[in-house]
Amino acid sequence: MATLVSRGISLRGSMSGDIGDYHTAMQLLDRHRTRFDWDKLLGNTYGLDGIADAMAAMRRMDEIKPVIRPA
Repeated sequence: MATLVSRGISLRGSMSGDIGDYHTAMQLLDRHRTRFDWDKLLGNTYGLDGIADAMAAMRRMDEIKPVIRPA
C-alpha cells in the first residue's frame, strides 16, 4: 500500500464473468470453432518452467494471452 500511496497510483478492480458465462462462451467457440483462428487468439505455449518468460513477454507487450501448459 505504501508504494501505491507514495507514487500516487490508482488501483481499480473489476469483476470477471460468472463461471456459467465461461461455460456459455466455450460452447459458443466450440459451435463455431471453424470460424476462429486460435493461433491469433492465443499466444505462445509455455511449460511451468517458462512462466517467467511468458510474464516477461507480456511486460514487453510481445504477447497478450500466453498459454501455460502444466505438463
